[in-house]
Amino acid sequence: MTARDALTGLADRGAAIERLGKMLRTAGDCCAGLIDIDFFTNLCARVGEREGDDILRRLAAMLSEASGGLAYRYGDDEFLLLLPCAGRPARLLAADSATDGSPHAFFDALRRRVARAGLVHRAPYEKVPVRLSIGIACGAEGDAPFAVLKAAEIALQSAKKKGRYRVEEVAPRTLQ
Repeated sequence: MTARDALTGLADRGAAIERLGKMLRTAGDCCAGLIDIDFFTNLCARVGEREGDDILRRLAAMLSEASGGLAYRYGDDEFLLLLPCAGRPARLLAADSATDGSPHAFFDALRRRVARAGLVHRAPYEKVPVRLSIGIACGAEGDAPFAVLKAAEIALQSAKKKGRYRVEEVAPRTLQ
């Protein structure tokens, strides 16, 4: 039975690691996108903890819809999306008309869509955008799930160091 995060209803980190391992064994290539809400602690200080929880719930619903149900709660304000690279449903790539079909373009379009979504509902902060930094790593058959996740974590840190609100990618094989 898959453990669920009590706040967002998404499957948890353990389930994500298990699913990533299965995808790497059976589907071959897949992409992990590690998503962090930029300055979430500061945002919660402005809008309150209850609204912060609501933002997490709204974002979780958006991510689950965008990924076809392959969204996971990874940490406090971190989420993980898993995307199979082959045979990906067209709706995953339809996140934005600018999407060229690459995982980077998908996550970049998702980042922009979330910023426009109006996830903050508490007055007078409705105009405050929720911005995401995203680190992605695409693994291949035979890659270890933890290597793919480590690469995604490094990519996420790179996105934060380069100013946040961006997508960065690291290949797991470059870490070996």
